[in-house]
Amino acid sequence: MNRYLIFCFLIILSLSGFSITINCNSEKISIEGHDLDYLLDTKRKLDIKSIPFDNFKNYKKSAPNFGFYDGVVWLKFKINCPVSKVLVLELENPNLDIVQIYEKNNNEKKFKYLTSSGDYFPFSHRKTEHRFFQFPLHFTQNITKEIIIRIDNHGDQLYIPISLSNQENLAKRDYFEQYISGIYFGILLFVLLLNLFIYLVIKEEANLYYLLYLAGLIFLQLGLSGYGFQFIWKNSPYFANHSLPILASFSVFALLKFTRLFLNTKEIIPKIDKILHIVSLIILTNIGISFIDLFFAYKTSIVIINILTLLLNIAIIPITIFAIMQKFKPGRFFLLAFIVLIISVFAFILRNFGILSSNIFTNYSLQIGSSFEVILLSFAIVDKFKTFKDESLSRLEEMNFLKSRQNEILEKQVMERTFEINLQKEKLASKNREITDSITYAKRIQNAILPPVDLIKKHLPDNFVLYLPKDIVAGDFYWLENVNNKIIFAVADCTGHGVPGAMVSVVCYNALNRAVWEYGLTEPAKILDKVTDLVIETFSKSNEEVKDGMDIALCSIEPATGKLEFAGANNPLYLVNKNELIEIKPDRQPIGKHANRVPFKNNTIELNKGDLIYIFSDGFADQFGGISGKKFMYKQLKQLFMDLSQKSLPEQSNIIESRFNDWKGELEQIDDVCIIAVKV
Repeated sequence: MNRYLIFCFLIILSLSGFSITINCNSEKISIEGHDLDYLLDTKRKLDIKSIPFDNFKNYKKSAPNFGFYDGVVWLKFKINCPVSKVLVLELENPNLDIVQIYEKNNNEKKFKYLTSSGDYFPFSHRKTEHRFFQFPLHFTQNITKEIIIRIDNHGDQLYIPISLSNQENLAKRDYFEQYISGIYFGILLFVLLLNLFIYLVIKEEANLYYLLYLAGLIFLQLGLSGYGFQFIWKNSPYFANHSLPILASFSVFALLKFTRLFLNTKEIIPKIDKILHIVSLIILTNIGISFIDLFFAYKTSIVIINILTLLLNIAIIPITIFAIMQKFKPGRFFLLAFIVLIISVFAFILRNFGILSSNIFTNYSLQIGSSFEVILLSFAIVDKFKTFKDESLSRLEEMNFLKSRQNEILEKQVMERTFEINLQKEKLASKNREITDSITYAKRIQNAILPPVDLIKKHLPDNFVLYLPKDIVAGDFYWLENVNNKIIFAVADCTGHGVPGAMVSVVCYNALNRAVWEYGLTEPAKILDKVTDLVIETFSKSNEEVKDGMDIALCSIEPATGKLEFAGANNPLYLVNKNELIEIKPDRQPIGKHANRVPFKNNTIELNKGDLIYIFSDGFADQFGGISGKKFMYKQLKQLFMDLSQKSLPEQSNIIESRFNDWKGELEQIDDVCIIAVKV
């Protein structure tokens, strides 16, 4: 795709001949192959003192070209100048590694060293700051100079255009070439900016790789032309020596990725795409090899990228033709771009072989070809975007049509479904009313078995009962009986809440009544032991294992003696006496099945006038709420009872209920709440 990459098409020319003297009367002299002799030193053993001059051969072809050569080439020719003047010997290949110049006048016996140059030295090493290698030669009248040039090459394409001219002609030539280069790099930069804008608009991955290809091509051409070493990496001989395979590999990799994405080879030619993917990986590996500062690695990277470039240039055209046959219209510009590039490459090659004459078109065929290539590829990108846009508009119109038809169908279906949903909704509402009515009736039954307010007031004159079920029916319940001059009352929390909890509460409520009236028990601990047996017995009748039961705080007060007995299953009793809260701890076991059940402990307390008794379920302490959405906890519940201990019990009940609602806020009530307070 450029001068460096197409040298893989060239072969080493046949060699033999004799030495010819060049006359310097012309304004500019191109030293063709038949005007010079050469000697190959592949092992780099010779120096100027040990050169076997008899072994030099004449290079008969027009363009001095030694292919991909690793070694030293010695070139020898004579220049006759009848007048005194200064001429510039120029080597128009800016990428030579090491160049050494020797001269001998016709009246001298030995060659003397003039200077050395090459991209193995910093650019500042050059006596003439120019992208090509220029060496001033001083002639006096009727002097014939014999020139020897030693070129040490390390695997690059060794193409050596040599000319002899004066400073004025070189200045004119440089002005013209800089004008042409400015146009060429201006085109590349314009295309780069244009495609950057396109990429920012459409965000297509293929365009990103095309941008990378353009950037790589610009820097590669700067390296090939010598402008890169002259202006950008002038103090880095390492990069000057390695830039060409690095930049060439990077450019080819980006172009190959662009080609695969642009032509969609993964879909239209999947087998070929796999091969191209493998080639991409090889090229990436070659970039890494190019950085290795070893002659063998450098030479290998040169050979790999030139071979792959040649094969890809040949392969891309049939791949593009196949894509066009698959009705991919943007492929036409893509195909034309590579045809133009290949024509320009062959024009350059034919000029080097002397088959085509040297003129502005053949001399700059690579620049012309690559310029048209990037422009045509940009046309291909725009055409693909236009095709995609047209197809999208066509699909959009089709979708709008289908959408309108679908909307009509959907409206009809929605009406039918709405009618069905309304029927189902009415059925569900009817079922819900039936269930709600049933649960509401169950609440009436549950309320009927709870001790009435008058009965509690009769036996416990100063009290309050705060009962806040989570659902219509509850798993919490309170219980009271008067047996043998003892007032026995309790707060129970059955497993679950709602309907399941209410069903368990009926079983537990019945067990309490049986323990007292059927078995004649009045001591709280013995009552709980018997209730446990009765509950387990009831649930053991099922074929399934039922572990439901309850937690309970059970109290017995004997008004005549002021004695309080208490037993608890997981639920405690709080006794407030003279601004002090005493917690009577329960047994850590429930009413129901338990792995290590033991008899319940009976606690006896002597009451004093004014003592406050609180028994409760865990619903209040476990409720989430407050600013942080945390549990209320038993510590706060104790403090709340202490703070309210000086107030009347009806007032306490109102404040506790209000505090519960404030704490809960917008959060859901998680459990039933039941609290009984009694003042002695």
